[in-house]
Amino acid sequence: MSYSISSTTLNGKGCWLQEMSMQSKGMTIKYRVWLDKTSLECLKAEMSANNGPWQTLPCYQVPTGTSTTTEGEPQEIQVREVGHETITVPAGTFSCTVYEATTSTGTA
Repeated sequence: MSYSISSTTLNGKGCWLQEMSMQSKGMTIKYRVWLDKTSLECLKAEMSANNGPWQTLPCYQVPTGTSTTTEGEPQEIQVREVGHETITVPAGTFSCTVYEATTSTGTA
């Protein structure tokens, strides 16, 4: 499985492009979603099976840029790139981009 996040634009809006590819039982599934950099709102989502044509997915299936407090109120999430690092796990060694997420209740 591979996963990446990159910075791009879609229809003139700055956005994060999340891409994922996985293989299982001879089938390759690819998924990509464009998220608005400010609100993390889904702008577009697509998937492809076995290198076939990209098919548009409804954005309501993609999480938005808000989380909910214990009182049920939505809160904004800010995401920013803070650096790069190399990690080694049983599956191999990977170059990673490190992101920081901040809400009204803290930073992770």
